Amino acid sequence: MDTMTNALDNSLRLAAYASARKQGKTPQQAALVAREATVDFQLKGKWSKGLGLFFIFGNVAIQTAARMSEAVYRSKIMRRVFGSLIMTGFTTAAFN
Repeated sequence: MDTMTNALDNSLRLAAYASARKQGKTPQQAALVAREATVDFQLKGKWSKGLGLFFIFGNVAIQTAARMSEAVYRSKIMRRVFGSLIMTGFTTAAFN
C-alpha cells in the first residue's frame, strides 16, 4: 500500500510540475507548485504534536483545509466545484 501511495503522490506532483512548466513558470516556481500539490507530511507547525496526540490526522486535516480554502479563494473553477458539492449535499438531504 505504501508503494502505491508513493507512486500516486509522485505522479501527481510530476503532473503538477509539468503543467506549471507548460504555463511558463520557472523551474523553481514549478517545483513549489509541485510540492504544494499534495500534503507535505514533513511540514509541521507549533501545534502539530498536540494535535497529533488528540487527533490522529490533525496535520493532514489542517493542511488540506488550508490548501482547499486557498484554492477556492484563487480559482473560479474551485469555487464552482465547492458550490456544486454544497448544492449536491442540500439536494440529497432534501430528496431524502
